[in-house]
Amino acid sequence: MKNLILLLVCSASCYFSNAQDFTGIWKGVLEVQNTQLPLIFKIRKTDSVYISTMDSPAQGAKDISVDNTLIKDSTVIFSIKNLGLSYKGTIKKSNSISGIFRQGGTILSLDLVKKADSKRVNRPQEPISPFPYRNEIVSFQNKEGINLSGTLSFPSEIDKTIPIVILISGSGPQNRDSEVFGHKPFLVITDYLVKNKMGVLRFDDRGVGQSQGDFAKATTQDFANDVASAVDYLSSRKDVNFKEIGLIGHSEGGIIASMVANKRDAVDFIILLASPGLKGKELLLSQSEALLKKNGMSNIEIAKIDKINRKSYSYIERIKETNKLKKKLKSHLQNALKKYNFLYQKPTQISDEEFIDNLVNQMSSPWFIFFVKYNPENDLKKVKCPVLAINGENDLQVLPYKNLIAIDKALSRGKNKNYTIKTIPDLNHLFQESETGLPIEYQKIEQTFSPKVLKLMVDWIKENKVFTIK
Repeated sequence: MKNLILLLVCSASCYFSNAQDFTGIWKGVLEVQNTQLPLIFKIRKTDSVYISTMDSPAQGAKDISVDNTLIKDSTVIFSIKNLGLSYKGTIKKSNSISGIFRQGGTILSLDLVKKADSKRVNRPQEPISPFPYRNEIVSFQNKEGINLSGTLSFPSEIDKTIPIVILISGSGPQNRDSEVFGHKPFLVITDYLVKNKMGVLRFDDRGVGQSQGDFAKATTQDFANDVASAVDYLSSRKDVNFKEIGLIGHSEGGIIASMVANKRDAVDFIILLASPGLKGKELLLSQSEALLKKNGMSNIEIAKIDKINRKSYSYIERIKETNKLKKKLKSHLQNALKKYNFLYQKPTQISDEEFIDNLVNQMSSPWFIFFVKYNPENDLKKVKCPVLAINGENDLQVLPYKNLIAIDKALSRGKNKNYTIKTIPDLNHLFQESETGLPIEYQKIEQTFSPKVLKLMVDWIKENKVFTIK
């Protein structure tokens, strides 16, 4: 969900106005809700121009060019226009920069240090090419005319008709492998399903990787339209018969799966992985409480934060005009900051006003407004195809029992006659075997995706005869 800041960047060259040599590898770590997100800037010089690329290892963003980079006197500025991302720092020494990272409404301290490159983390489940199946790079257009790019994988030897699934990522800009914290869960899932004689389509989110569009301006509904276009694309293929199509969505992707299942009769089943069942507002409140409690915050402090958030969300639900909403949120958050300053992790380099303005911009964004107001029940109760909903018992971002109960009630009210609800012990939000479920564990755990859940998905498909696998 949105409590993790996900980074992607776009292209261009870097120009420096001072004589100092900045070539080399610069590393820093963003601290986000007790989770570490490393960033790496790699700078080289071509003639009189510096060229730099940026890695976000936790998210699988590698060797991506940075645009609008300026170093003047002791100030360093990076700006990423496509996603509203920027960094401004001050050169402290020849090998360190201290500054502020901004993306959307998020402001975080980020210090960069010149270091040697690090070794690759161990990911034993990640398949390595050459793959024993076909991978085809494909593209298709959504209804807005935006080109979306992905990978279609299927067995090398197939019958006339094979089942296929579309993988749908969770919140934040994701590439086709849904890379996060050095893991590629969608690649692992794809490999397992194709080896079990299924086809898989996974694609870059709009504005990410090879897909066009603007991610920052999109809502969950827009992402659902993209997935619906993916269903249409598969239905139109003449060379391979994909009559039986399923959707597998993780987190927000589960919401999207139920939305698309109601739009497209071609969808034969959906699998919901850690999918919200609660209304967006209630999901965010329960997520915040669970994470804060697990991190050791007192019940009294948690109650104060809950009160602040509830009031913010009530304004979002009631006030339709954006400027009025921003004014109300700003006044509310200014009062909260004065009263409960110790509860906020505000970077010391920025003013209180700038901090509040960025919070307001984040909470008044199209995505956030839609998500707070959206109730998954409205779409779930209309779903008539078979449904498998799975959560890990250690999930602190989409709490398993509250959300699965809500999903169960919605499907039951809609008189869905074929659905299965499962909880799996020890699994976190990413479906890794974990100890605490805290996001800080995600990168440390070598397992990418639980083999138990991989097997469960294939077994459920076979047992429910969603389609015949020979």
